[in-house]
Amino acid sequence: MSMNTTFCPQLKIGAVCQQWRQIMWSNPRFWNIIHLRVTLESRLHLATVLKEWVFRSGELPLFFSTQYHQTFFDQPPPQLITQLHHLLLSIISTLNTCIHRWSLVNLSLPKSYMTMLRDQMSSASTYSGLKGLALSMTPDLDEDPRSRFPVWIFEGKFNTSLVLRPQELSLEGFLIRNVQVDAASLTSFKGMHMLVVDCLELVRRAPQLVDCDLEFLELNSHLTGPTPFPPAPILHTSIQRLRLADCPDEVLNYITFPELWSLIICNEGSEATLNELTAFIKRSECCLQSFDLRMGWLQGRDLLEFLKLTPALLDLDVCPVGDDFFEHLGRTTFTVRGSPGFLPQLQTFSYYGFRTFQWSSVPLLVPPTQPQDMAKRPLRNIVLQLNSDSDDILPGRDEPLGTAGVDIIDEASVRAISNIVNQGIRIQITDSLDLIDASMKHHGIL
Repeated sequence: MSMNTTFCPQLKIGAVCQQWRQIMWSNPRFWNIIHLRVTLESRLHLATVLKEWVFRSGELPLFFSTQYHQTFFDQPPPQLITQLHHLLLSIISTLNTCIHRWSLVNLSLPKSYMTMLRDQMSSASTYSGLKGLALSMTPDLDEDPRSRFPVWIFEGKFNTSLVLRPQELSLEGFLIRNVQVDAASLTSFKGMHMLVVDCLELVRRAPQLVDCDLEFLELNSHLTGPTPFPPAPILHTSIQRLRLADCPDEVLNYITFPELWSLIICNEGSEATLNELTAFIKRSECCLQSFDLRMGWLQGRDLLEFLKLTPALLDLDVCPVGDDFFEHLGRTTFTVRGSPGFLPQLQTFSYYGFRTFQWSSVPLLVPPTQPQDMAKRPLRNIVLQLNSDSDDILPGRDEPLGTAGVDIIDEASVRAISNIVNQGIRIQITDSLDLIDASMKHHGIL
């Protein structure tokens, strides 16, 4: 619920009549969900509203988001900096009174204000009631927002006397030494704009971790200088899902996840080698069931060779691939019973991006006949979500664009695709609209 008084349902309902107002004002469950967005237009009364809101929530667990929003070009003029400073101080003072009631928390504050969060307890203790904690820092009020580039890691700290033990944790821009969080109960972690070694250390401290999401990691920071890597890969036996987005290639060299079944890699500009990814999968000996790969360097024969390491794969999402991939997937649809085959358990194939294949390759994914005494791949879902927002001529375009700029499927291919759909196999091909439907109408088939 937002604390914007224009859209706040509590205030609107309370304004109906005195009886309704008494019901709303006296029920803490209407007040323990808070979303506070501080902008250049925010005024000091916002802090008073927050204090009253927290008071009305009684002793219930708090679910709140407090974010200072600053766009890339927004830098507060001098006359507003003092006002924003007092507003943030007052907000933090209120938050400090209720840290022991945090349940789901999302904090995004200027870096110097993050250090002011302090629980008012007299001695340190551990708080295990925290389900989720997300922390991110922005530049200070008197800093040009553009100064953040290319520096993303700040020296700001989050150290309360109350040691927080969240189940889910998201950190952006922190050094791990500056965050006082107990990872013993952690099941989900997202690290963004952090050091590789810091994220590895947190993973090591979290024996119950299941989901790990790492994005825009850095090898070194101006705050730390060169950082040593662990002498051997970290073995973690609970992580099941891993996402790596624009991370250094070295990350794969320092992790071993034998229980991993879902892997997403989105390093489109990476120079990562196939050997590192292959070594990680072999070293982990994991039974990968879901694989989402968006890396331009892994294509063609290299991709096909790598996928031989994932015979248990159920869902594959890959981009880009060409006609050779479609042809190979079609040729290996049937295998001799008892032989390993190529992706013999694959059920869903997805493709997102520019079209880099001929339309005639799509029907090859599902051959029309099944030889006797052969096992068939259970592929039942094919999703091709294309992006043609480009003035460039893309390889694979084999049919003139429709009058609305639609990438029309040629008649022979769309008829073959329609026949496959009639067999009960779900094929979805979209761009700005349903391309199967648009192509059939274009060719007068419907």
